[in-house]
Amino acid sequence: MSLSTPLWVALAVAALGVLGTLAASIVTQVLTRRRDDRRWSLEREERARQWQREDAARWLADRRAAYTELLVVLHEQDRVLEAVRRRQAQALTLDGPVSARLAALSDPIDRAWHAVELLAPGEVTRIAGELTRELRDQGDQVLGRVTGPPGGPAPGDRQERFAALGAAMRKDLGVQIREPDPLR
Repeated sequence: MSLSTPLWVALAVAALGVLGTLAASIVTQVLTRRRDDRRWSLEREERARQWQREDAARWLADRRAAYTELLVVLHEQDRVLEAVRRRQAQALTLDGPVSARLAALSDPIDRAWHAVELLAPGEVTRIAGELTRELRDQGDQVLGRVTGPPGGPAPGDRQERFAALGAAMRKDLGVQIREPDPLR
């Protein structure tokens, strides 16, 4: 009697070994691919979140710069108009440097206004637009570009509107609105 194993059993065991090794290789590749896909997906999501944060920071910086530029030119226009009002109250004529400065502010005001109009939300745009138009109209009247009686609110009312504009801008930028100091 021979204790030999039939040939078909040896072939079946060999085939199962080859199939098992092949199946293990395929399963490993599938699992590795899934893990890599998940990792890449998470990396893409993190990159997208990072780009969104960077975009939000850029928009915030752009709005901050536009707001600053507009406030600077509007305050300068207001200072020049105040100088004109003082000269008119003293029955003095408008001198060349004051009228030249007033004329020179027209283009910077336009550029600053258009940047704010493009970037700002509705409340800021509305208040800034009203104040910008008011100061430009008064400047145009002083320069003789527009005829008619000088109009617009009193300087004190304008300061309230500057304060309202500043508050709306700070709110949009996420800056805590300062409460007035009662000791001042």
